[in-house]
Formats: sequence, structure tokens, C-alpha cells
Amino acid sequence: MFFKKNNHFEIMKKIGITQKVIIDHNSKEIRDTLDHNWYDFARSINSIFFPIPNNLKNLKPYLETLNLDGIIFSGGNNIGSKNKIIFKNKSLEIDDVSKKREIMELELFRWAIKNKKPVIGVCKGMQFINSFFNGSQIIIDKLVHVNKSHTINFIDDYMIKIYGNKISVNSFHNFGIKKIDLPDELIPTSIFEDEVESFRNFNNLINGIMWHPERNHPFNKFDIEFFKKTFIQ
Repeated sequence: MFFKKNNHFEIMKKIGITQKVIIDHNSKEIRDTLDHNWYDFARSINSIFFPIPNNLKNLKPYLETLNLDGIIFSGGNNIGSKNKIIFKNKSLEIDDVSKKREIMELELFRWAIKNKKPVIGVCKGMQFINSFFNGSQIIIDKLVHVNKSHTINFIDDYMIKIYGNKISVNSFHNFGIKKIDLPDELIPTSIFEDEVESFRNFNNLINGIMWHPERNHPFNKFDIEFFKKTFIQ
């Protein structure tokens, strides 16, 4: 897929992106939702985002038809599984946990690994990846982390080359990941105090960030470079 820029054509990457599940209490409808800002962010990284429905009966044919170049596991909702096992006692109404989303994302993540597709998990998406590898998470102080911003320190050369040594990021998460609790499959790349703010795996195909790049206006140039480096270069 191509788009025209500065009188020449460039390739646009096709990226799948997962969606939050909500209940419309007036109509009782269960809906998949995605912030419109993500589509604006897609243009900034020369990509088209394809939302992945949470209630697909056959995910694999859908993915093969789209021929995706990578996957974003977006934010929203709470974690509904650990070590690939779905929590049975959690609900969307009480716990903000969608079992359908969790089942779909488990299959999607396995597909991405098998097909060597680059992945970025954002906020809940990062927590999902951590839980997939049997990592633990903790409840954190909402006064510090919800609708706030703070400075994080990068501790990995791969990310330092993109972001520098430190940067201020937004924060909207209720759960965090202690550095000591990160599973062996993942490498911490930035921290806030003793909590992991981003990670990657050993071949850089799997990445996680706790902040929301789509909520910055204008978008952060370092986030744009990171997403381009992951999906395009």
C-alpha cells in the first residue's frame, strides 16, 4: 500500500490494533472502541491501522486476509489472564475485564510470535504481554499514576538511541510492574523509581510502553521514531 509524499510514493505499513470493550448502559450493547487519535497517529508513522474485533469466531483468516505488518495491543480494560490462563471470576461490569478480548488477544499474540510480526503493547497492552510470560503486576498509587505525567529514565541502549536518557511521559494506569517481577523473556528499557515503564524482548520484535503516545498533542517525535523503527525500518 502506497501514499504520495513530497512528489514521490512511500510504502504504508498495515498495522492491526486491538480495541477496548465497553458496555453502553442505555442500549445494553457491548461495543469495541478505539480512540480516534490512534488513526491520526497512524498517519504520522506512515501506516494504516486496522482495528481487530474482539468477538471474531475465526481470527486467523481475518489476519491472513489483511496481511498485516505488525500489531499494537492498545490500552483500556484490565488484565483478564496470567500465563495464558483466563481468569474465570472476572467480569466487564465489575472488574472492567473482557474475556472475549482476552481470548482474542492471546490468539493474536501467539499468531504474531509465530509469524515474527513486530508488536508494541501500550499500557494495558504492555501489562498483557507481561502477564502472557507469567509476569506479576501490582496496584499502584492513583494519585501518582492516573492522569498525571512524570519523568522516566531509559536504561537500555536501544531506547536511549531513540529517546535519550530521560523523558516526561503521560500516565493513566492503575497497575504497574516492578522491575524485579519482570519475566526473563523481557528486558526493562525504562523505569520510574522501581517500576518498569517500557520493555522489549531480545530481538526487539516484542515491545511494551506504559504511556499513551496517542494522547500527546502534538505527538512526541521520539514516539513517532520508536514506532517507525519497530514497524517500518
